[in-house]
Amino acid sequence: MRVIVYQASDTSALSKNFTREEFKCPCGCTRQMVDSELVEKLQAIRDKLGKAIKVTSGYRCIPHNAAVKGSSGSKHRYGMAADWRMKDRNINPVALGIIATQYFKAVGIYWYDGCAIVHTDTRDTKATWLCDAPKHYPSTTYNTFILPTIRRGRGRCEQRTATKMLQRLLGLTPDGIFGEKTENALLKAQEKHKDWPWMASAALPVGGQFLGPTSICDITGGNHHGSYSEFYSRACRCHSDGGGFFSLAVGGIRLGYKATVKNLALDLVNRAEKSIMGSGQGAKKKKQVFAALRAKCPAIIQWAITDEVLDAVIERAFDAMTAALVPKRLDGYKNAS
Repeated sequence: MRVIVYQASDTSALSKNFTREEFKCPCGCTRQMVDSELVEKLQAIRDKLGKAIKVTSGYRCIPHNAAVKGSSGSKHRYGMAADWRMKDRNINPVALGIIATQYFKAVGIYWYDGCAIVHTDTRDTKATWLCDAPKHYPSTTYNTFILPTIRRGRGRCEQRTATKMLQRLLGLTPDGIFGEKTENALLKAQEKHKDWPWMASAALPVGGQFLGPTSICDITGGNHHGSYSEFYSRACRCHSDGGGFFSLAVGGIRLGYKATVKNLALDLVNRAEKSIMGSGQGAKKKKQVFAALRAKCPAIIQWAITDEVLDAVIERAFDAMTAALVPKRLDGYKNAS
């Protein structure tokens, strides 16, 4: 990271297509700053797309960051972040977010009424999230891919947010429920693009139960703008405060699958997952728990007890609980969009 400090009156070039003026704080303050790495990576994306990028927010001084209700630790305060879109708005923010993950570890996709942008910053740790409403940021940091695999039905918080974005792409009302209307629209979109070579690997089995990363890249146009490897979701599922939820959910499963108990238990499982997924506190506790688990293992095998291994184990536990509680048939969503 190399932060360039300059005066607001300086409008000179930072790269082939970006100037200092594009990244300055709009409040009129004098001192400005921008990370040269941020500019270089945005220029690389601009070169790849061959079209102009508009930076909607770059550096923010402390008063301006507070005025726009930015977080106290916002990377915009240090010139490390930019919110941006295509100048002609001809590429949707989901596709831009997919593309941005090739260059940045930290990417957020913002798409709701009145907002269609991507946030990127130059932090050195992975951080990805989706935003479908002001101040609603379901984290996808512990997925390999920026978007989670979408399943038929209501899904978890980040899945519902991703479904809303898919529905916007398909021209549907974004309600976050992957039901019959969404499935039919998706199948039509896949049929329309079946000549695309990557559509052959689209992860949509019979019945439209899953929409995986390849399909998402295809539908959004993310693959159309670049070459992508197959990605696999591996979400984090660990939070010490979720212990009570785990116990109640497992206890409910053992009580004979009565409808009221199942619904309560499923709600508790969903609440536990929600508390895990977007919380910085949850990530901190996860790290502490994983370290404690490794410390209990013989030294000779500690190297094999990676965060990925533990994530996968916890993911299976959540999936098993959810599968036991959700009805096999999803008729309840038959008329959902």
